[in-house]
Amino acid sequence: MALIPRWRKILQITLISLFVFVGMIAIYVPVQQHILRWRAEQLLADIRDLQLGKSTWDDAQSIMNRWGAWGQYEGVCSEKLCSYQINLPDLSARFAASLPKSFIPRLFPLYRTLGGRCGFALARIEVVDGRIWGKDYTLLVDVPLVDSPDGSSYLLTASANTVWRTEDFHGEINAQHAEYRIGHPGGCEGCMAVYARFTPFTDSETVNDFFIFNLDCITRRNPCRDQMDIMPSVWKRVLAEEAKRDHNSVSMPGVNRACWQTPEFLGRDEENVVIAEVAATQPVQDYGGPMTEVNFYLVDRLKRASFWNADARYKVMIDNAAIKTREHPERLDLKRGAKFILTFPAPSQLPPYNWLDINACNILQLTDAALAAVRQGMSRDIFPATRSRWP
Repeated sequence: MALIPRWRKILQITLISLFVFVGMIAIYVPVQQHILRWRAEQLLADIRDLQLGKSTWDDAQSIMNRWGAWGQYEGVCSEKLCSYQINLPDLSARFAASLPKSFIPRLFPLYRTLGGRCGFALARIEVVDGRIWGKDYTLLVDVPLVDSPDGSSYLLTASANTVWRTEDFHGEINAQHAEYRIGHPGGCEGCMAVYARFTPFTDSETVNDFFIFNLDCITRRNPCRDQMDIMPSVWKRVLAEEAKRDHNSVSMPGVNRACWQTPEFLGRDEENVVIAEVAATQPVQDYGGPMTEVNFYLVDRLKRASFWNADARYKVMIDNAAIKTREHPERLDLKRGAKFILTFPAPSQLPPYNWLDINACNILQLTDAALAAVRQGMSRDIFPATRSRWP
């Protein structure tokens, strides 16, 4: 009979221990969530204070020393070139990798009930030749679907990222603000996102506006659900641009072919610049209308373009309408022997295809003034051809 009180006592101790353990978890989850938010706020303030092209290697080292416990870099990190990343994961992100995948769908709803918000904050700084020329910040939170019986959710993401060149916008450029692009992905399944991508030459006031994130999304009981919640300043800009674009598509139909790029902008922004001579032209009827196929010989490499051998011809397809309406001072006179400045990204196809992805706005008639302006732009392009972009 003495065994019964002993087992009862053991059961009581076990239940009390279990309640204490659950109580500690219930306290720890929201506490660590607030700690994450505090760290994310401090990190955002540090990144926001950096001035592109002005902040130095010493400023970068200060960031690295402060965030060394969460920071990492790939390859060599020096004053010459460095890409340094800081990751601030929440509790669920830290343990998800060590748990069986079958456990995760069951544990996440409980984690949310206890006040957890699955997600993380990520930042990156990039140093080139002793100065900080890149800074990124990304905030990601997991959002449960309303009235979802299985605890399904989607990812809500906001990001502000530096790009070296407008080619990295991966979309059309707004001539009103050619140095940055804002928007949201159209094919984002299981997610909702908003982004700002900008070159280092974007004015500092605009860049500061891009680094306004609602970090309350990490801790608030009622979760943030859309882009306005997580990145309100940028999302307001996005909505304004989309409204203006929709209005213009109705009131001003057709494609505006006018070139807005200056020779200096092209010299800085494009990855490759050469002087080339027209070898031959021929008319081509394309599905979009009459085109001109132009064959170019290389005369001189001004910027990279190491793939172009002196004896190789490269082809460019130009819309005839674009040639006629081009708004640079010099018209494109594509006669044989004429010389031009070609500015273009790295070609996707090398020999035997030898096609360059160039439109009329990237072709400048060779003049002393155009060449001087292009060289001026090239002097501002200190960025390496490739970047260290890693998760």
